[in-house]
Amino acid sequence: MVLSGPLLSFGAYSIYSFGILLAAIFILGAFLFWRSAHREGFASDTIFDLIFLSSFVALLAGRLTFLLFLGGGGSLTALVRVGDGIFWAPAFLAGLLSFYLYTRRREEWSFSKLADLAVPVLALGQGLVLLAAEATSYLSSVALAGFGYLGLFILLVLAKRRLAAVGTTFTAYLVGSGALTVFYEWQRAEKTIVYLPVWAGGVDLNYLLGSFLVLFGVLRLLYLFARARGIPRLLQRRVAIPALLGRARQSARQVEKQLRFKLKVRKEAVRSWKPSLRWRDKNGNSEEKSSSN
Repeated sequence: MVLSGPLLSFGAYSIYSFGILLAAIFILGAFLFWRSAHREGFASDTIFDLIFLSSFVALLAGRLTFLLFLGGGGSLTALVRVGDGIFWAPAFLAGLLSFYLYTRRREEWSFSKLADLAVPVLALGQGLVLLAAEATSYLSSVALAGFGYLGLFILLVLAKRRLAAVGTTFTAYLVGSGALTVFYEWQRAEKTIVYLPVWAGGVDLNYLLGSFLVLFGVLRLLYLFARARGIPRLLQRRVAIPALLGRARQSARQVEKQLRFKLKVRKEAVRSWKPSLRWRDKNGNSEEKSSSN
């Protein structure tokens, strides 16, 4: 990584042009997501809490894993120097997890609906970040991937307008982002490889994340398509037939026992019943006399 010269310096800290561009892209993305969520009826203060929480957790996870596997010091100064490098895979997964947990805490919120609003903005931000990294010489050979994310942004916006099923836009982003992550890693000269004790050859985190996102996204798209066609309900009915038959047999046996018991009681009542004659005397009093055989 080659950074251009710092624009401003404050002792041990410096501000680079790439950092200013990152801040501008973050503000733009936060504003676009807030506007989309506000139009859907979500409260502004909670949306901003969600944005900053997910972003902070993502940056922290990406930076910590970078320092853990590649070194760079364990001080607070090393932790805040995000420009030295982060791992995208842990950052994405940690940010997604915090996004999910925060939305699940609110019963009136829908994770899939908010994710559909967030992923077009995320794709736009990823494309702009990669182009800014190429323009400032922070990274090399990433311009094509940056334009790919901008194309993904356009496709997601169109998909959100045309696809009514909630969660489809988010799932389409998983497939597209996973494919672009694999392509971006294939283009890079410096691979994101970590070496684990159980894997001698090392693991490329971006290849692993990209492949997982594509596989999971394709399976979820198939599920959403099947659910729209009513296939899961049909399968659920077919799978539940043996259980339903067992319950029906058990209920039939109980009903049969109850009917037999009632029939037995009625038979005993009929056997013990004797007809009686009723008449009134001339004073109007009613008398009863049982008939005998």
